[in-house]
Amino acid sequence: RVQHRWLGCRDVGGDGPPVGEIADGLSLLRLLDELGHSFDEIGVPAYPEGHPKIADDVLLRDLREKQRYAQAMTTQMSFNPGAVASWIARIRREGITLPIHLGVPGAVELRRLMTIAARIGVADSTRYLLKHRSLLGHLMQRGSFGADAFLRDLAPTLAAPAADVRALHVFTMNQVEQTVAWQRRMMEELSKSE
Repeated sequence: RVQHRWLGCRDVGGDGPPVGEIADGLSLLRLLDELGHSFDEIGVPAYPEGHPKIADDVLLRDLREKQRYAQAMTTQMSFNPGAVASWIARIRREGITLPIHLGVPGAVELRRLMTIAARIGVADSTRYLLKHRSLLGHLMQRGSFGADAFLRDLAPTLAAPAADVRALHVFTMNQVEQTVAWQRRMMEELSKSE
């Protein structure tokens, strides 16, 4: 049975203000386990570029502990393929074995994307875009971002069995129609290249 005290949980990182008895995601997972939950799959968040309020060693420790209760992890979105590839290699070396659902932005208006990126703390990605001015210029011309270049640059990592990237989690940011059109275009391009 779902108990009302669950509704008082902080956000998944545990960095929001406490409003109930459950302090963070790990506490929630432990409670679910104690209650003998009947979920088919539980996923946990992961942060390839870190978290603006939680230290990397804490994120790694929590992810290591959460994997006994979860079946997959979904990453925060990123625009920096190098940062994601390095993070995947690091967590695998550290014994994190959960399959990855890689968070990627859909076809999102550039201004909205940059605002969200700043708010969620993907500073490395923002710096990456600023360093790669040709990519930033291309995005400014189009006025939106699609994960095409990001996925192409990350292809060797995605193809590596040890990375165990099993799915893409597409953040649409309420631009569903544009994201679906982007997805169809990408799928057509991929089918033509086979």
